[in-house]
Parts: sequence; structure tokens; C-alpha cells
Amino acid sequence: SSSSSSSSSRLASPPSSSVPPPPEKKEDLTVTKIGYQTDNGAAYCFCEGNCSETLLTVVKSLQAHGLNISYLSFQGSGASSGGRSAHDAAPWCVGTWGVDGGLGANYPMNMHDFSNALGIPLQLYAPYFCPDSQYFNGTKWEAVTSDVSL
Repeated sequence: SSSSSSSSSRLASPPSSSVPPPPEKKEDLTVTKIGYQTDNGAAYCFCEGNCSETLLTVVKSLQAHGLNISYLSFQGSGASSGGRSAHDAAPWCVGTWGVDGGLGANYPMNMHDFSNALGIPLQLYAPYFCPDSQYFNGTKWEAVTSDVSL
């Protein structure tokens, strides 16, 4: 038994310079708190009417029922210009993201006023950009198109 303890004490640990320090942890509200999603399939993804007021009412109602809604995940599709019919992209795409002026008539409040009225942070989400989106102008990125007939 003494030989096993002496052999384990002879094991060298790796030099400290070869082990990188662990990455700094960042607080991420979206994985530690409850939020309300407006993404595809959610009740207000493709909202009609005054969607700013509708979402304000929904969040306040949930909070009044005791749900601690800490952020609103605001998807690009229902709150941005673009869409499947105008572009060769599926299932839908963002031409001008809402935060850049693409909110349209269904969202009469600008993003700053909407965020202030909510009183909680927004998670801004846009997974697909239209092939002719302004976000490809002057960049090295190329748009990928879809066969929308599938």
C-alpha cells in the first residue's frame, strides 16, 4: 500500500501555463428567467391590429396572474418587413428587422417606446433574412435562397 501512495505522489500535474483559464461567465437572462416568446407558432407571432398594445396587455396580464415575466422574446417575422410571398425564401424572412424601422402598421409604437412601456428587457430574434435584405449590402455575406414550392 505504501508503494501505491508513493507512485501517485510522483504523478506530475500539467504545467499551469498549458491549461487555459475557464471562460468568464456572463449573466444570460434568457436561460435563467421566464420570458414570453412571440416566435413562429406563438399566439402573437403574426399579430394583426395594434400588436404593440396587444403584447403590452398580454405581458401585464401574465404578471398580474403571478408569473414573473422577465423579458419578451420579440421575433423578427411578425414585427418586421419581408415575408414569404415577396421573397424567394422559406418559411418567411426578414427584409427590415423591426428594430431598424420595419415594424409596420401593426406595431405603431417604435421599439424604444415599446421597450419602455413593457418595463422588461427585449430579446430581439431574427433567424432568417430575405435574400434582398439591407443586411447583405456592403458585406461579404451571401443570401441562401429556398425552393418555396417544397
